[in-house]
Amino acid sequence: MKRTMKRTIEIITLIAVSGVMFVTSCATTATGSRPDDMSYDEHLAAAELEKEKAKVQADKYDPKAVYTTPDWRQGGIGQYNPTGKYLVEAKQHLEHAKQHEAAATQLKAFEEQECGLFPPQTRSKCPLIGTVESVEPIDGGVAIHLKEGVSLDAVEAHSRCHVAFGNKYGRKGMSGCPLYLKDITVSKSPDGKVLRITSSDADVVESIRKRAEAHVGLEDETCHAQENHDEQ
Repeated sequence: MKRTMKRTIEIITLIAVSGVMFVTSCATTATGSRPDDMSYDEHLAAAELEKEKAKVQADKYDPKAVYTTPDWRQGGIGQYNPTGKYLVEAKQHLEHAKQHEAAATQLKAFEEQECGLFPPQTRSKCPLIGTVESVEPIDGGVAIHLKEGVSLDAVEAHSRCHVAFGNKYGRKGMSGCPLYLKDITVSKSPDGKVLRITSSDADVVESIRKRAEAHVGLEDETCHAQENHDEQ
């Protein structure tokens, strides 16, 4: 890790002092760099891969490969280094690495924010086991009616934590849980009587409804996540 960091700094320094112009290059967003796209560990691994790619490109740069060419815009002589393009590509890979690192940071912060009141062994447990009385479709998702005596506030808080936990660990191990889906929102209804799970994605909405319906009267532990995740 220290070696990678040292090399990254070297590449950044090389880019800064090379004099290569980047006016024609545009910043891009790395594929899968949204927090929801990967788990915490996967984002960090992707960042390291991008740094390695940056090193490969930066090593192709030769500061001595300078050609003198007519500069018609200035009416004189100009200089051109064709290997400068490799520094452009290296810079792009470093930017993608930063995006993945930022996504990992967001996932970790989101879990800490939503799960502060819950111990690690509780975060992985599905709060919809044994608590759902009935489900009804609403615009963008479902409204979940809880069993008598079940605290809506407690289930909502645990559900929000469960979503954050699932996002951090890639939603693995719970293929039937409505809280283990991308781009969902958990909230209480305006009247404070039911739990709502919604999404702006039509495909996700369909999955929410199907999975939530399967939890009506469910009493076993089929909604448990893998509990062998190490806390970061």
